[in-house]
Amino acid sequence: MKKKVSTKENIKYLMAMKAVVRIHVKGIPDTNPVAILDPRMVEHEDWVGSGFFIKIGSEEGYILTNAHVARNAIHIEVRSVLTSDEPFKVNVIGLVETLEPDVALLKFSEEELSRFKKIAKLKTIPFLEFAKSEDISRGEDIKAIGYPMGMVEPNMSGGEISNFISGSIDAVERFVTDAAINPGNSGGPAILKNSKVVGLNTAIILEASNIAFITPIHIVKSILPQLQAGKEVRMCSLGAYVQKNSSMNSHHLKQKDVKGIIINKVFSKSLAKSAGLKHNDILVAINGITIDRHGNVIGSHFARRKNIFDLLHEVSIGEEVQLKIWRNGESKILTTQLKAYPISGIPNIPVVSKREHYSYEGLIFQKVCTEILSALEEVYGVERVSLFNEFLEAKSELIITTVEEDSQAAELDFHVADYITHVDNKRVRTIKEFDRAIKKSSKLKSRILIKTSAGSFGVFESHLK
Repeated sequence: MKKKVSTKENIKYLMAMKAVVRIHVKGIPDTNPVAILDPRMVEHEDWVGSGFFIKIGSEEGYILTNAHVARNAIHIEVRSVLTSDEPFKVNVIGLVETLEPDVALLKFSEEELSRFKKIAKLKTIPFLEFAKSEDISRGEDIKAIGYPMGMVEPNMSGGEISNFISGSIDAVERFVTDAAINPGNSGGPAILKNSKVVGLNTAIILEASNIAFITPIHIVKSILPQLQAGKEVRMCSLGAYVQKNSSMNSHHLKQKDVKGIIINKVFSKSLAKSAGLKHNDILVAINGITIDRHGNVIGSHFARRKNIFDLLHEVSIGEEVQLKIWRNGESKILTTQLKAYPISGIPNIPVVSKREHYSYEGLIFQKVCTEILSALEEVYGVERVSLFNEFLEAKSELIITTVEEDSQAAELDFHVADYITHVDNKRVRTIKEFDRAIKKSSKLKSRILIKTSAGSFGVFESHLK
């Protein structure tokens, strides 16, 4: 038997639909491995997503959506049922480049905001408020609103919160729902009976039935100040190797009750380091919430299981983190302020326009990033591990991604996936250093020696002036 929807609920749902917009994007696809390796092959594409109006303080005209909708956009327009099919340009204020969480914040210019209100004949734009998603439990009724499959009117599908996926070192918590979510729904709101937003409709599993993912709104709230300020968003991470506790290990570390996780190794420039965590400390609580020997939350603090990653992900940059530990038979409290810690190793550069590349006599090389490693593995079968190890050995970020046919580079037998290390025996590590060295050498002579991490070399006849 279908659940009966009251007239009051219907009115709330209809009002909520007015706050949902269709997002049209012209942008650069970021999944074509051939185009990743040769940026000259990139072609623009069009795609559609959903979003919804929110207010930040007293400011209106903000739109929340998924980061994957806006991440590689060149031009974004929104359309609303309030203004027929009139397009309005919006700007990207901030987005999470890594898609963890998958959130972006857009905004009207003052001019477009005034034009929208004038056409809609409104003094203020309808907006949606946030629910307290920390308290959501299984079986909670929701409605997913958006513009799936190219629809020009907002679509509403019903379902429940059916499960939860805890966060990890690389991912934030997700809600699972059986509500119908399809391509085009991305970025639209999942709302409760009171029409408050519990999360952003984010993803579907193509081969599954009635399983879709929602990004919880409490995660969105924790990063909203950073998005509004246009700052880089990274979720909080402990920055340490840990192991689960046990009765024997607990006894060895002079702890009576077996709880908390054992700190094995603390990374430099990390939250753990700034807080003062040490080898063999037992982390027993984060911000007053006790954790068990597996790193999960003890007791009934929440309606679902959470772990240390979930607790840390709810802390915003600039906020204080309190860690309760057991050390040398004593309980201690450590505090530190959360900040954006530097990333070591090969970076993620998911925004195509931020990737640096250089073309020289048939060589296309780029600043190495994880996206390039994945593309090299997919196209050429080169293992990521070997590419990473060679990166550490070469001490250069200049990786060759394309060698043009019938070029000097091809004639000299240069190979894709090698790192450029020297120009005329001068060490080069970055595109800026390579450019400087090439221009300097070209002024002095007509032949230039370039070496790679593989030990190969080539003498190029320079055509630079």
